[in-house]
Amino acid sequence: MNAELAELQALQLASNTRLLVIDDEPLILSSLEALLKHKHYQVDTALGGKLACEKLEQNHYDLVLLDLNMADVDGFAVMAFMADQGIDAAIVVVSGESTFDAVRKALRMGASDYVKKPYSPEELFATIDSTFHKINLRVDALSAIATDSSEGVSAREERLIKSNVLFSKAEQIGKLGHWEWDEIEGEYISCSEQYAKILDMTVVQLMAEVKNDDEDRVLVCENDRERYNQVVDSAVESKQGWDIKYSSYTKAGRRIYLHEIGRPVLDEHRVLVKTIGTIQDITEISRLEEDLKQRDALFHQAEAMGNMGHFSWDLAKDKIIACSDQFARIYDMDVPEAINYFICTDAVIDLIHPDDKESFRQSAYSYN
Repeated sequence: MNAELAELQALQLASNTRLLVIDDEPLILSSLEALLKHKHYQVDTALGGKLACEKLEQNHYDLVLLDLNMADVDGFAVMAFMADQGIDAAIVVVSGESTFDAVRKALRMGASDYVKKPYSPEELFATIDSTFHKINLRVDALSAIATDSSEGVSAREERLIKSNVLFSKAEQIGKLGHWEWDEIEGEYISCSEQYAKILDMTVVQLMAEVKNDDEDRVLVCENDRERYNQVVDSAVESKQGWDIKYSSYTKAGRRIYLHEIGRPVLDEHRVLVKTIGTIQDITEISRLEEDLKQRDALFHQAEAMGNMGHFSWDLAKDKIIACSDQFARIYDMDVPEAINYFICTDAVIDLIHPDDKESFRQSAYSYN
């Protein structure tokens, strides 16, 4: 009976909740609308940010599902509009844009949560439920603050807690963590949960197991370790910051690619007391870049072996705009020479044998 009652309460809550879905892709709008209506939510849609601002000004919504990258008015501009107009609907960003800076900016501008495309329906509904839960908690907390004798301190604490939650969420989505290292004792002072998670550890494990520089740097892959040591040691010695990308092994033995930025902290006597920094897991990006490099190398090898090349032609301007090295070599040119030469169709025809010029013209203009 309790389960049935909870389900009925959830249905009632959904049926009384009005959502606005904002995206500039019609297919996404229609699929999200159908998905949400299946859960009995009241759903309105806006194709693009401009229409969204008009609807937000005219109607009341409890929750906004917002895309960031839209051609007319982007998601950040929509959030700015909501803030200027005092529109207090909760915002969940649903976007393919997942860089740390974008996530942090969205959360700072008022978004309650962030769902990365593509997503599962379960993930979306869990985020919506979590958002309403956080709103209810915040309302309860604010009510308690109003009756508390120490209103100023409580309000500051409430803002600090909210800020920490948002920052942790941004770190999680951006796969980025932060740390502090004691340069005098040679050990960690602190680190974020996400930093430890990147290394397949908990904060407690990391703080207990890594007690000196050698234990910390042994996780750096051997082929990058010497370069890493040179960069970091030189920066620390000169009391400068560093920015380095390298490969590392996690506690579980996974090989990952990291982007680390660190800087020194000096006391009043300019003595180095600690270093602080951030580390981001860029494994997916690095492997994609490596895969693209390998594909590009294989493609060029295939071109050379097959004595063929490729090019791009601007039909409106009637000229070549790009070509491969092999394409240029076929004409005994290099790429800049080919770009400068093929400035019109007639330039191509000039290189064709007289017996084939007419058939080329007929083929080249057959699209008309």
